[in-house]
Amino acid sequence: MKITRVLSLWAMFPMVLMAQDVIRDYDRSVDLSKYKTFDWVKREKPPIIRVEEPADPRLSSEALDSQIHSLVEKELEKKGFRKATNESPDFLVSYLAI
Repeated sequence: MKITRVLSLWAMFPMVLMAQDVIRDYDRSVDLSKYKTFDWVKREKPPIIRVEEPADPRLSSEALDSQIHSLVEKELEKKGFRKATNESPDFLVSYLAI
């Protein structure tokens, strides 16, 4: 019985991955090599839209917002960008999760 549940979950895993729809929007004519620093668009509330509140507190808007920020910052740093601290950033980053 347990093996059947585990196998059915593993079978569903690829479907969950395929359900993710990522859209990136930027001007392809811009020379990104000129940009060195980034920062986040300031918002009062995380841009995560939910129909109902999750039962698991790890899935709260604030927790997901923090996790998304962390993952995006790591990827940008891998590409040579750094987060602006006391200076004005070269570009701003934002997202919307539905």
